Amino acid sequence: MTIAQHRPLVVEARARTEYYARINAGIFAVAAMVPVGRVTTFGAIAGLLKVPRHHVAFLLACSTDPQRCEIPWYRVVGACGAVPWSEGDRHLIEQRDLLRREGIRIDGAGRILGFAQLFFQPTLRHVDS
Repeated sequence: MTIAQHRPLVVEARARTEYYARINAGIFAVAAMVPVGRVTTFGAIAGLLKVPRHHVAFLLACSTDPQRCEIPWYRVVGACGAVPWSEGDRHLIEQRDLLRREGIRIDGAGRILGFAQLFFQPTLRHVDS
């Protein structure tokens, strides 16, 4: 097989990488726009960007420490205001602490109190700006 015959595979791989890079940038852009004291959901971001919810959750959960410092990842929660981690998980403890520092109250079941009033609905302008 010649180099020319391999070219379509290289172009396809590059396109996938660029596609995922755009999605990741969009997720980080929307998460960064959630105001202090407010929250959004994995589903809200996923719906806006037309990607699966689990992709949003995975990316935010696996973001590196420097990325975590730059974006308020902890303001993105599960449906109906559920903090998505298992009891005892270090991310759960960290997320609850960070949310509480912003005045957000969480009940014993891990749900945000007053979720409907605190919910931030992202829009495309959050991605484009």
